[in-house]
Amino acid sequence: MPEPGQRREWQDLNVVSSLRADPRILLVADNDTDAHLTIHYLSLVFPASKIARACDLATALELLESFSPSIVLCDPSLPTSKGTDTIEALIRGAGGLPVVALAGGVEAAEALSAGAQDYIDKAEISEYRVSRVIQHTIARSEATERLHYLTTRDQVTDLANRFALEQGRTRLFTQARHHNYKIGVFVADLREFEQLQQQHTEQTVNTVLRHFGSQFRNCFRDDDLVARLGGGRFVALLALPDQSAYDAVATRVATFAPIAVTVADTDTEPGSITNVKLSAVLSQLCHNGEELDLDTLVSTATE
Repeated sequence: MPEPGQRREWQDLNVVSSLRADPRILLVADNDTDAHLTIHYLSLVFPASKIARACDLATALELLESFSPSIVLCDPSLPTSKGTDTIEALIRGAGGLPVVALAGGVEAAEALSAGAQDYIDKAEISEYRVSRVIQHTIARSEATERLHYLTTRDQVTDLANRFALEQGRTRLFTQARHHNYKIGVFVADLREFEQLQQQHTEQTVNTVLRHFGSQFRNCFRDDDLVARLGGGRFVALLALPDQSAYDAVATRVATFAPIAVTVADTDTEPGSITNVKLSAVLSQLCHNGEELDLDTLVSTATE
């Protein structure tokens, strides 16, 4: 039950719970008594949740792949790993999932410093504490994910934006240095962009940009970095192992011929339909040298 004076906070948490009413919880604990008590409280707070338990780090890492949890609860002291080593290994394996330490005192402080988002003291575990920590942790994690999405995605096309492209450029050049890879730069400019802006509404222009960006995105693999740089310019950056890999991508991109898009144009009378023909100016570069900033890379490709 909630502690004295905390009833209102418990009620507020029920609103937060709508974010994730039935989380998939991975419990990592080797002590049966601690594990059973934790599962008991988890079942009371989240009766529809699915819970998987691991008794050691190796099993936990396997379950991160097979069970796909939404949150991890972990006792840092396991048979094969201790303290911050456990937390850090789980955070690396969790790929951004929130990790909560089942610990108190110094051990909890060390877990937080290692990257755990919160902790539950096993000596003071309760239904209220489990509910509060897990729901707040999930809410914070989702808010962080949303903020990351907003800062790295183009709001019109849902492709990566300039900020994400710049981050990706740094990462790709690091990869290229380590593996002696080449950097492939592929640019597609929507030829009709300025004309579209002059003759059509913002809604129509955005529809065309989404259509054009989606078609350009289809020239690449799912994990390739493709972004809208701004206006009608779209850019893809790839780290490629050799010239033949670059040539294969270049051949595929060379076939890119955007298809006309039919839109409802509010510039004219209601219900009117406009068929917008599209064409692209394609540029590309195979760079194998010192690291260049994003604008220099793109300008070199389009010269």
